[in-house]
Amino acid sequence: MASWLRRVWQRVRQRPGLVLGASLLLVLVLGGLGWDAYQVRAARRAVREERFADASRCLQLRWAFWPRSAEPWLLAARIHRLNNEYEAAEAALDRARAVGGDSEALQIEWLCLRAQRGKGEVDEVAPGLWRCVQSNHPDSAWALEAMARAYMRDARFLPALVCLNKWLELQPETPRALEWRGWANEHVQRPGAAMRDYQKAVELAPERWGPRLRLANLMLQVARHLDALPHLEWVLREQPNNLEAKIGLGKCRFYQGNFDEAIRLLDEVLQESPEEPQALFFRAKIETARTSARAAEPYLRRALRADPYLQEAQYALVQCLRAQGAAKQKEAVRALARWNEIKADSKRLTELLNRGTGSGSGSPEVPLEIGELFLRMNQGRLAEHWLQVALARGPQHGPTHEALARLYQKLDVPEKAALHARLAREASPSRDLRPAPR
Repeated sequence: MASWLRRVWQRVRQRPGLVLGASLLLVLVLGGLGWDAYQVRAARRAVREERFADASRCLQLRWAFWPRSAEPWLLAARIHRLNNEYEAAEAALDRARAVGGDSEALQIEWLCLRAQRGKGEVDEVAPGLWRCVQSNHPDSAWALEAMARAYMRDARFLPALVCLNKWLELQPETPRALEWRGWANEHVQRPGAAMRDYQKAVELAPERWGPRLRLANLMLQVARHLDALPHLEWVLREQPNNLEAKIGLGKCRFYQGNFDEAIRLLDEVLQESPEEPQALFFRAKIETARTSARAAEPYLRRALRADPYLQEAQYALVQCLRAQGAAKQKEAVRALARWNEIKADSKRLTELLNRGTGSGSGSPEVPLEIGELFLRMNQGRLAEHWLQVALARGPQHGPTHEALARLYQKLDVPEKAALHARLAREASPSRDLRPAPR
């Protein structure tokens, strides 16, 4: 061994330039590998923290030196997906496959993209994503995030909560998951749980205005306006033109009895967004308290034109009409009947959504009823989604085509309205289902 080392040392002494060059090359390679790993780690961290611009910069630097590596393309696809840039996400996944072949991570990201992109595929890909979660794959949280996002988009709050609970079990201090779970809890009538989620999200990420604003709104609903006030003031310091925060602060001033300041804030909102229903509703409340029910009525009617299913405004209209005496009693009776209709529709919709019906096989009747309820509520995108679910279950189902014809007529898409009216007539020849004249 000693003689071998002596021979090596003699050769090094004889050719010092070659050794120096090899040493520099080794340093550069090792340094490049370390720098490359650092950029990938930094990009991953930035994506987790929703700093997508920073993540993209890290990836651009990485591609400059190592263009033929799959992982940066996978991260780029994820960034595009999270930004709802679905074509760009698909292109990045194609590049990842071209340079690195198929991999488990790539297949999971494809499934996440299919779940999220809004083509009704979440139920089809959910088993594969849940297998990823059950096997403790490193991308489990991303699989849960994609499913939760898709379920919330389609107003399927119970399966969304299943995903969000599991996500928070894996990553308990994730502000985005807490904010989303708070939002889902609000929609299944669990305000206490929602407030706890929003409060924790604010504690973990004080700079996030979304959960702070939702927490303040829930506090206002339970008459904790003094607790809501600092959150609303914080949001308005950061975003002076945030209309929702201005409405919230106007509500606070109303509850404090400062009507002039409440009117100033709400009128600022209405100047920018004249048919904002919550601003109109609270302007009506101020007029009721400050002047008369007669002065409040126009605001309530405008609010209900903007949002026909605003229950609190509809009931306030009932009280407003009753307060104006005998001349308004027949209108009050009709307004009360309308309020009962709104309550019944909202209750029925909640019951149907909580059944957990998805886009799998089965009768089209339930998704058709959900779609028709959303159509009555002027929720066009949700109505279209659920009517398409019904159509997938019954492609020749006449009532579904009839509902789609009404939807597209309402959305001013005459070609689609005419198509579905024709298909409805073919499915039910005895009925005249032509779209009404425009």
